[in-house]
Amino acid sequence: MFFGRREEDAQRLHDAALACLAEGDTAGARRIAASLRGMQWSGAFELEALAFRAEGALASAIAVLEEGTAAAPGAWPLLQLLGTLRDQAGDHEGASAAFDAALRAPGAWQASIRHNRAVSRLRAGDPGSALADAEVALAEPGSPAFLLDALRVGIDALHQLGRAADARSLVRTIDATLKVEDVRGHAELSGFAALTAARAGASREVVRAAIEAAVEGWSSRGEVLEAMALLDAEGEAPSVFRVAHSFPAPPDAPSDVVGYVRVVEVRAPDRDTAAALAVTLEPGAVRAARTLEACEEVAVAPGRVGVLGASARLWHGA
Repeated sequence: MFFGRREEDAQRLHDAALACLAEGDTAGARRIAASLRGMQWSGAFELEALAFRAEGALASAIAVLEEGTAAAPGAWPLLQLLGTLRDQAGDHEGASAAFDAALRAPGAWQASIRHNRAVSRLRAGDPGSALADAEVALAEPGSPAFLLDALRVGIDALHQLGRAADARSLVRTIDATLKVEDVRGHAELSGFAALTAARAGASREVVRAAIEAAVEGWSSRGEVLEAMALLDAEGEAPSVFRVAHSFPAPPDAPSDVVGYVRVVEVRAPDRDTAAALAVTLEPGAVRAARTLEACEEVAVAPGRVGVLGASARLWHGA
């Protein structure tokens, strides 16, 4: 534990290292972590582990966290990250042990740890336990940052358990907790509603209406694409096209943002059809203002017509 300026300085350095990682500067993050080790700041181990993971050295990242949790056994963030990385390495038993230890640590953020353990348990083929953990994470008041990710675990667990109706009900329950003015939040939940409806065998009209609500609310999560893929096929085509197009920013965007670019992969019979399908992922308010930057055939891969994938919206200034 630190007091006064020393703790403030350590936190400032920690934040600086996280900024380095966000920029891909793993060497810079590791240099700062070395300084923090000298200050006996447990977050140094987290930073080193994240740097190793970014470099693809997962075993080294795990080794650093094991060293850190031995030195600071009460640091639940280190234990949580250790559980996550062990899970990514396929060590589900070791991941479970780390998450359990994290939950026992003083001051542990129970909802965050249970969410991460839910992800691990689902990956390990235990949807029942994953659902139990996800429900705890979802019950935390105040819409935590991982709400949608925890909801995804919940609906996937219910899907694996054959409880399609319960998955739809869970989405409606979470949607009801959002404020009326949370337009973006409701749009994201519409994407979940579309996916759970499609999985439950709802009519094309019901699924399509939920997809449209998500798109019109600027949702760009993968649930929308997955719901689209579960709709009845509208024919087959031989080629995959990559469409790059740009649009103006929505009215509520920050003043320094003027628009965005998005790249979409589509299977279609020709370029015109590919461009037309790609634009269906954007709200109607901006479709007419689209600038088609490129539409190129990238593969011959026969299959059903439709959108295969899409990038995030890449926002830009003037």
